[in-house]
Amino acid sequence: MDRLKYWIKNGIAHLLFYTGVLFLLKWIRLRKRAVILMYHRVLKEDERRGSFSHPGIIVDPDTFSRQLDCLHKYFRVLTQTEFLQHLEGRNFPSSSVLLTFDDGWLDNYTNAFPILKEKGLPAIIFLATGFIGNEKIFWQERLAASLFGCFLDRGEKARKILGRCGLENIGAMSDEEAKKAIRTFVSFQKEQDQDTLRSLVEEITESSSSASRESHGVDKFLDWKQVQEMSGHSLFFGCHSVHHHILTHIPPEVAVREIRESKKAIEDNGLKSPPLFCYPNGNHNDRIKEEVARAGFRAAMSTIPGYIDSSTDRYGLRRINIHQHISNSTPLFMARILGLF
Repeated sequence: MDRLKYWIKNGIAHLLFYTGVLFLLKWIRLRKRAVILMYHRVLKEDERRGSFSHPGIIVDPDTFSRQLDCLHKYFRVLTQTEFLQHLEGRNFPSSSVLLTFDDGWLDNYTNAFPILKEKGLPAIIFLATGFIGNEKIFWQERLAASLFGCFLDRGEKARKILGRCGLENIGAMSDEEAKKAIRTFVSFQKEQDQDTLRSLVEEITESSSSASRESHGVDKFLDWKQVQEMSGHSLFFGCHSVHHHILTHIPPEVAVREIRESKKAIEDNGLKSPPLFCYPNGNHNDRIKEEVARAGFRAAMSTIPGYIDSSTDRYGLRRINIHQHISNSTPLFMARILGLF
């Protein structure tokens, strides 16, 4: 069914692209407006198989390269400086685009950076600074890897762990089917409070097989040397908190530290003071927006889809998420940007 839906959408997108309808829609929807594209990871096929990240945050390098060609040909890609100038007082040039990456994954350097450099296009990477330059990984990948280790183990202890998570039926699944079921379980844990979540992850990680840890090399983050190198090539860096906690789920004083200390970490590592913030998971409220502004940030990104102009709330900027399945052809990519799919 998913494959059928994909082919229907792809066919519609191709029809609208080659009849010119998408270009008319672009003129209407992005007249004196900008669209911020939200990327996370650029992974090769073998890396994607080894990763425990959700497919909804991944594109492959060939797809990413085609997307940049499309943006270069049909849109105006802005630098951070140009973006802020238009946001804070001027109309945006029609069909403006800002490229952003969340989190600070290692593949931003190994896979995305060479393509951006080749195409001569700028981007902003929002760093979760507590993961930069060390071996820490996000709890989502850590938990998924641990549960997949239990799936591979198939022992009694591993079956009990899976059963407690409602995953007792994955034993008969293929590896890919099991990973998909595990990712679905993990995605539902985001709304738990931080203490409950931390306890769950620690307990399952400690109880699972060592086989669960073998892929952490794929799911690593940048180091500061790589960040500094990229900053000299039209790549800019913003803040994504320190520990990637959902800021509306933690005590106010902790949220303030997450915001301010992420900024200090970037400054302490030789980069310019970042003017842009990105809310982890997109979650924010009026109190969080005020703290971000008070910390000296000029604007902040959400994950709510949509477009922006110079009248937009600067601390609730909308973005369009891009991933492989919904954007692996130029017509699909254009249709995604224009809000059709």
